[in-house]
Amino acid sequence: MSKMKSTSLDITLGYGFAATIGSTLEVLANAVQDSTMTSEPNLAGSVLILAPSNPPNPVATLIAPQTIGSCGTIELTTSGSSGAAGRAFTYMWTYPENVNSNSGNPNKNTVNAALSSSSASPNIILATSNFQRGRHTINVVIVNWLGNSASANVTFTKREDVVPVISPPPPIPTSRRDSMIRCRLRHRSSHQNAVLPPTTPPPHTRSPGLGNN
Repeated sequence: MSKMKSTSLDITLGYGFAATIGSTLEVLANAVQDSTMTSEPNLAGSVLILAPSNPPNPVATLIAPQTIGSCGTIELTTSGSSGAAGRAFTYMWTYPENVNSNSGNPNKNTVNAALSSSSASPNIILATSNFQRGRHTINVVIVNWLGNSASANVTFTKREDVVPVISPPPPIPTSRRDSMIRCRLRHRSSHQNAVLPPTTPPPHTRSPGLGNN
């Protein structure tokens, strides 16, 4: 619905309507009303959508951990960016060549493929196994629907994890004491069990030629 004033035309757009700079709105007959809510059947035409005279400029912010390890993931976020002009940003993520350790990374194609498929995502999560030891840089360009853009980058370092060394504790000294087993031998007879007497040592034998002391 449209309302006409003396020097301007106010156009109310429906919910979910999306316009882009340079597109055209068609004004149909009887769609425009004057201040008394009277339709104007002869007022029709087209309206060219122009950029605002003072459009908002985006401010890009990219946040990521400063160091990563060999296992897990790294998350990069642009959640602190501003200047979207009321709509979502579009994103251009890149892993630039010849910056720090980027050029020597054997997995750089994998990283670039993951970044290029995330033009609508304000956050990126990458496996740390895709990065070799050293410093790496990732760039992002954010663009609002008016066509204004801003860029940011972040550099992080992949450290060499320390391999843990496990040393067994020293053996605990133990002592062994032989146990003595006593047993009694029983002789079975037809009447009763007889207990054998313990064996006695033989009597002391004198050596020949020795007298009594």
